Amino acid sequence: MCAHELPRGPETDALLRSGINFYTVVPMMLRGRLIGGLSFGGPTREFPVNQISIAEEVARQMAIVIDHARLLEQLRRRTAQLEAHVQALGESEERYRLVTENIHDAIFLVDLEGHFTFATRRFEQLTGYSLADLRGRPVSMVLTPEGRAVADARRQAGLAGHDAPSVYETELARRDGTRIWVEVNSTDVVEDGRTIARLAAARDITMRKHSEAALESSEARFRAIFEQMGRQGLEPWTR
Repeated sequence: MCAHELPRGPETDALLRSGINFYTVVPMMLRGRLIGGLSFGGPTREFPVNQISIAEEVARQMAIVIDHARLLEQLRRRTAQLEAHVQALGESEERYRLVTENIHDAIFLVDLEGHFTFATRRFEQLTGYSLADLRGRPVSMVLTPEGRAVADARRQAGLAGHDAPSVYETELARRDGTRIWVEVNSTDVVEDGRTIARLAAARDITMRKHSEAALESSEARFRAIFEQMGRQGLEPWTR
């Protein structure tokens, strides 16, 4: 195609100034379907065979990239739809499991009396209790005494009409007797304007809590050292 025959405009003028008098278009095909085209040009009507071969390979690779981008966008839309479904979950356990089984956080559902009605495999791994062990049992069975105090305080705040923070930290007692820290993000499950349950996601933050404790201990130790040096009239120095 001749660039001089294109409608005049900034794009055409830029092509001509760069020495592109002729151009051609290589189709971008994917699984036998045309999804676009790749154009390139030069000063003459004839294009070297190797240049066309390179353009064809680039067009093939771009078709794959575009296809992957479209698939990713479809996946993102599907994920957004699933997240929307989570907010409107009903009584069906299979609907919960469909969305939550592949989520890294440990998801669990409790009724208004604080008894487990559902938990994902990740929650089972986190606590060491199976869903059969948990179903119908109070949340307190997986809490340390300190964790139960936190839960009681949140429950009392709710009964008093106060909004408890949706995100909080607490300590769990695993089936094997070990303890872990988790960050919990909870929300009401509402149906026909009524709260019918609580849905929560728990994330293991034990390592973070240990790191914070170690940092606080280190800061306290260095503070004591500097205070001692100050009392002795010494000052730290570096080279």
